[in-house]
Formats: sequence, structure tokens, C-alpha cells
Amino acid sequence: MRKAGATARHMLITAAAADWGVDPSQCDTRDGKVIGDGKEIPFGDLAGKLKDTPVPDPESITLRELSSYKLIGTDVPIYDLKNIAMGKAVFGADVDLPDMKIAVVRRTPVIGAKVVSYNDEKALAVPGVVQVVKIEGSGNPPGLDKALEGIAVIAENTWSAIKGRDALEIEWELGENKDYSSKKQLVEMLQSTRSNGKVRRERGNFDSANRSASRKIERTYEAPFYAHATIEPPAAIAHVKPDGSCEVWAPTQHPQWARGAVAGALGVDVSQVKVNVTLLGGGFGRKSKPDFVVEAALISKAANGPVRVQWTRDDDLHFDFFHSHSAQRIIATLDSSGGLTGWNHHTVFPAIGSTSSKEELHPSDGEMGLGCVDFPFNVPNIRVETHESTGNTRVGWLRSVSNIHHAFAIHTMMDEIAEARGKDPLENAIELLGEDRDITFQSEMVGGEYGNYGESIENYPWNTGRMKNVIRTLREQSNWDANKAAGKIMGFAAHKSFLTYVGCVVLLEKGADGKILIPEVYYVVDCGVAVNTDRIRSQFEEVLNLQPVWPLLLKSR
Repeated sequence: MRKAGATARHMLITAAAADWGVDPSQCDTRDGKVIGDGKEIPFGDLAGKLKDTPVPDPESITLRELSSYKLIGTDVPIYDLKNIAMGKAVFGADVDLPDMKIAVVRRTPVIGAKVVSYNDEKALAVPGVVQVVKIEGSGNPPGLDKALEGIAVIAENTWSAIKGRDALEIEWELGENKDYSSKKQLVEMLQSTRSNGKVRRERGNFDSANRSASRKIERTYEAPFYAHATIEPPAAIAHVKPDGSCEVWAPTQHPQWARGAVAGALGVDVSQVKVNVTLLGGGFGRKSKPDFVVEAALISKAANGPVRVQWTRDDDLHFDFFHSHSAQRIIATLDSSGGLTGWNHHTVFPAIGSTSSKEELHPSDGEMGLGCVDFPFNVPNIRVETHESTGNTRVGWLRSVSNIHHAFAIHTMMDEIAEARGKDPLENAIELLGEDRDITFQSEMVGGEYGNYGESIENYPWNTGRMKNVIRTLREQSNWDANKAAGKIMGFAAHKSFLTYVGCVVLLEKGADGKILIPEVYYVVDCGVAVNTDRIRSQFEEVLNLQPVWPLLLKSR
């Protein structure tokens, strides 16, 4: 991104210098203008000239020194913050087109169910309801970009559409997932970790470490399905026109994917689909999937006019692309001097790929690289294993994706190890990270690749020195030693996710009513170049609002 900006800057200076008849070295940029030779010209006035300006070789571009930046590394207000605060910002459901109808959908009660028959007489009798149409679903597996099977009720307003949906009479063929129980599957997943799994990373010989161990710690960890529960439930507006083209307004995180999915569903060329992106109203990964946008397009085509598909909160929670539930079993071995000699991590959860293919029974290399196979601690014997799990509902990514359950299990286990070794948790982590070094993991991967979040491992290695610096800074900023001496109850974890090193300390207290309180939380973040520090802080302030809920959702044994 810095090179892209510097390339544009170079071209703007070149164009302005040519206009002024001066050498480009006499020009500079400032405040959205090219300046030089006592003149200035706004970037916008030069835009038309750039098509005739040669694009320079990327290797010839010189980047500014970070110390000279005026915006990067500072708090920059949200551009439309005032509109958001004043209720003027346009989110998905705020778009209003002339003659637009509202639709809600009664969707398949379980994944793969099909409509056998339906009676819409009572629905059409609801005042305001104008049409009822069937949506052909994608079946089982459901796919990441397809609409679910269902019956859509189209009305003049949202209330009529909902009441019409309530009045529908539908007979379903529930299919092979009719008896699916997530609770039962989680028990089966946990049981599977008792056997040998598919080895994904291997260092040394864990079996030998296990046989010779003076002490073993074995724990299991469970996490449930999570729904995104975005602030605004999904909503999308589509207008399929008589010539077959379609224009969409949607809070989509991935407009290119939405465009292609709509084109595929309508059977038109992608050039005939235009997507307008509204504010998201919360995305978290849910609104990258275009299923609700496809629904709007299919219903608009049937209605011969613009339609807004509106999901209710119940729809949102029931038909989400859930973050997968998971079961994990970790065995740690210690020698007679308290050294950590072995680490065996079993993890099992429905893969995101299972939403598109029944053959995806193990998590992908990408999912395993999210906080599991990239276990950074300097342990001589490491084995990471996965186990088969089927996808029986829609699974997708939520925020840090598999880091959610992997970080929970690994760092809870690290607390157990610190206690067993008689170590302060922060000192335990620093010691086990070992000497400052770069880790690439690839040589220990078994039959797979370490993805490193899509970035070059040479340019973005796992660096233990950076993590240790985060932990030491966290110790100081959180007053760890003083709080520990005062007998305060504290939790600690430090994890790398999406190339960012994060350490966290949480203080706990018990209130007079016996409830657990969280009076203070400290974060230290090393994300490399911090572009907009205000936005970085806001991410962690948002997480703080979720913290009291998490202990209720995660279980360890």
C-alpha cells in the first residue's frame, strides 16, 4: 500500500512538473496538492492527465521515511462519524427505492431440507402481502455463496411480510440432517481426540517424551458454535431490470464475491451486475458471504421490481455461518527438573470447507495455521493432530477465525504448565519462547503448508523477540508485579494472530453479590506500522465489551 501511494505521488509530480516545465525534483506533495516553483495544483485537477503519465518501475520508487508521515501513526477520525452519530449514515436497510417491496423468507429448518409443498392462501390474505415465491436452495452441503431453500413473502411493508410468513403452511423433507445435534457431535468430537489423529506438525519424538516424562498434564477444552450477531441483521436490496441486468445495494464485506454470486444465480454475465456497498452495521466475517444478496436478486427477478430482503434477529441467529464449535485435548510432559519436554495438541472442529464439500473432514492448512501449528514455544517434542468432523450446518469465519478456540486452549494450558513449574505465568511464557529468533514452521509441517496469513514467511516470520517485548511491556503497563504482591486475581495470555502480536492481562474481582467483575483489562499490541491508532484502540475497546461473556461459553477440564 505504501508503494502504491508512492507510485501515485510520483505520477502526480511528473504530471504537474510537465505542466509547469520544471524538473520533477523541484516538486513535492502536501495537503492533497503538488507544490513547486511557487505554484500548487490539487491532485484532482491532475487526474485526467495521469492516463498519459507512464507508470514507473516499482523498484524505482522511493518511500518516505516513517518519521515524516503526518497521518500514519496518528488518530484520524472516522470520515462519516458525524453522520453515524446523527442517524444520517446509510446502512443496508436504510436504502429506499421507488416502488420497492419488502421480503422476508421462511428458510429451511435444517441444512439440506427441501420444500415438498406449501400453501400460501393465508399468507396472501394478510393485508399488504402481494406475492409469495419459492427460492430453490443449494441443498447439502449448502455452499458459502448460495441462498438457502425457502419461501419468500413479498409485501408493501416489513410488518405485513413477517405476518404473511407466519401464516405460511409448508411441508418439508428434512433430509439427512433432521436428527443432527450439535451437543451430541461435540461429545463425539471430544471422544475422537482420545485416539491417534492425522499428524499436521511434528518435531522430535513426542512418544519418547511421553514415556520418559516425570509428570504429565492432560486437559480437554470445548467451545460452542458462535453466531456473529451483527448489530444490523443482514439486509439487501436488488433491482433486476427488464433487460436482465441487476443493481444491488448491500452491506457486503466482499462486493466482488457478491457480484459474481448474483450473476451466477441469475444466469447473466458479471458485467450486468452492479453492487453498491452501504455501511456494514457490523460484519465480523458474516457479511462477506453473499447468500442474502443472492436472495434479494432472485426475489427481485420474481417480483419484476426492486425488493429489499430483510432478515430478523431470529433469522440472523438461526441461519448464520457459525464459527465452528471445537473440542481439543492437549498433553504436556515435564522432566524431573520441571522442563517442558513435550506438547501434543489434538484439535477437531467442522472445517469451513465442509460448508461447500462433504469431503472436507479435516480443517485446512489455513485453519490450522491460525494459532495451532504455529505454536511458538521452544519445546523439543511437538505433535499436532486433527480428527475427522462432518459439517452439518453452515460454518464460516468469525473475526480471528480458528485463533478463537486455539488461543483459548493453548494459553489456558500454558497457565496450567506455569503452575506445575512453579513459575510466574509471564516469566513462564518468556522463558519458553526461548532466544530471540525467527520461526518459519514449514520444515515441521506434515503433508501440508504453513500459510502465514497469505504473506511471505521470509518477510513476516514469527519473531519470538517481538512477542517477548510485548509481554515485558504488558508486565510494566499492567502493574503486574504490584497487583500480584497485593494478592489480586489476574489472567494473562499472549498470542499472535494475523501477523499481530497481542498480550492481555485481565484483573478479576468478586462483587458483594458474588458475581465476577472485571475492573481492569490491559492490552499491548505490536501490529507493525500502526496506520490509524484510533481504529486500533477501538478494536480492543470493542473486545472489552465482550469479555464478561466469554468465561460462560468456554469449558476446560
